[in-house]
Amino acid sequence: MERAHTRYPEIDDENASVGVVHLANLLKRIEAGHRDQPVPSVMRPAAVLPTLMRLPDALDQLVQKTNQMACVIDEYGGFTGVLTIVISP
Repeated sequence: MERAHTRYPEIDDENASVGVVHLANLLKRIEAGHRDQPVPSVMRPAAVLPTLMRLPDALDQLVQKTNQMACVIDEYGGFTGVLTIVISP
């Protein structure tokens, strides 16, 4: 990988989005000696957007909720991908 990712979606056994793990939070836990803690202990709730949402509306939601990543789901609730945004200072 030429560029590292900083956020990773977590998906359950039924292909549903359950949250997002931010790599910085995970590394802080490891550095603090909490290697045995389960992933959900560092997971944040995921912003969830439907596949049929228009892109401008989806981006507005990310900005309004100050999320940099959303999990995109289909009409059955299954994970289909991610939408990310980086807001420059």
